[in-house]
Parts: sequence; structure tokens; C-alpha cells
Amino acid sequence: MKYIITAALLLTALCAKAEIEITLLTDCICEGGDAQQAFSVVAEGSAAPFQFYWTGPDGYSSSEKEPVDIQSPGEYRLRVLNDYGCVFNYYIELPACPQPHLEYTPTPTSPCVENGGITATFTEGAGDFHSFEWYEEGGMTTGVQSLELSGVGAGVFAFRVSSVYPNPFQDELTIKLTASYDGKATIRMVNLLGQTVHMEEQAFIRGYNPLTVSTAGAQWQNGIYHLIVTDEKQNQFTEKVILQR
Repeated sequence: MKYIITAALLLTALCAKAEIEITLLTDCICEGGDAQQAFSVVAEGSAAPFQFYWTGPDGYSSSEKEPVDIQSPGEYRLRVLNDYGCVFNYYIELPACPQPHLEYTPTPTSPCVENGGITATFTEGAGDFHSFEWYEEGGMTTGVQSLELSGVGAGVFAFRVSSVYPNPFQDELTIKLTASYDGKATIRMVNLLGQTVHMEEQAFIRGYNPLTVSTAGAQWQNGIYHLIVTDEKQNQFTEKVILQR
């Protein structure tokens, strides 16, 4: 999505034109997620050079042209000051990503026998296309990638929807995908300029699928990329990944 401002200034019979193009790099942002670059800004015209001032939710402010520390959804304002002292304001709404809501049904474990379990059920935000992972208290994975955890003893467990590892990655990453049907997924890697640097299609089956993406030999710069996985039903999830070689 792009927003363009064009301003013409008449100064001593000379027309100074300034064009500001703002592109959203993400469809939405997760509440409490990692800091990221959410906007790409292109400023051109004879009114250059430009100065940039961002303000946003929760007292956010930045003087960077393209800040990389955006964390909250809401309305952001970009104030652009050109070389003639004129100020232009632009307002951009960055929506919050819909979050899945789940209910958990525990099965008690018997004394001295690890036969307990937990079943997760979507009550909102359910889709056919998710990746799941159960973790023990402290962050250690159980190795279970499904809605149901079984054969465990008493303890505290955490459930994560969507998982990509390793992250940061070097030459290969794996998407832990659980699907409710057989199909195909389109996997895209998009840089912070909104450019697709890699795209491939992989088949998946009902149940757990580890989808591996190889980037060996790719001449990409280290930094942040958006991994976008879309199925034939247009179900989609996006995860920020970091290339670090």
C-alpha cells in the first residue's frame, strides 16, 4: 500500500516540487512483537533535502527517515520539512494483526505416571494454516507440533502458533507447519524495501510438515526479512526472520 504526497511551492517564479512516497512494508503489526521497519519512504524533488519526524502510539517518536523500531499498531504521523522550511504532514494507520484465541483442556496425569495432556482449541482467529509448538516452562521445546500435547507429567507448558527456526539464520531455515488438509504453499522472502527476493512453492500434507527453505549462495545483505507463507485458500502467516552470516 502506497501513500503519495505532492506539494508545489512558488518561490520567486520557480516551482519547487516535493514528492513523498510512503509504502507499508507489512499488512499489520503484532501487539508486543519485535521492533521492525514498517514503512519505506522515498522523497524526491527540487525541495530537497528533507527532514523527517515520526510520532505514533504510546509516545513514539523518531527522526529517522525509515525507523526500524516500530512495535505498536495505531496511527503514525510523518512530518516532512523541506529545504524551504515548509512542513507537510501525513497520517498512516498501521493495523494490529488479528491474534488467535485458544482454550485449553487439560487431562490430569496419574500419580507416578506421565500420562497427562492438554488439548488446544481455537475459539477465535482459527484458520486452516498454522504452525504450532508446545514448550515446557523455561522455554525448552517438547518437540510436539500439533494442537494436542500428551504423555506428559505435571508442569507448566506454553503453546506457540507459528514457528520458524533457526532465527537468526544463515543458509537454511525451516517452517514448522501444521495443516488440516493437503495442499501447496507459496513461500516468499521479502526485504524491507518490499521487494520479493525469493519465492518457491512447496507441497504439504494434512498434519505436521517441516518446510525447508535454502538460501545458500543467495547474495542477500544481512538484516531483516519478512517470510510470508500463503496457501491455495489464501490463508497466510508472516514471520520476521533475520539473516546473519
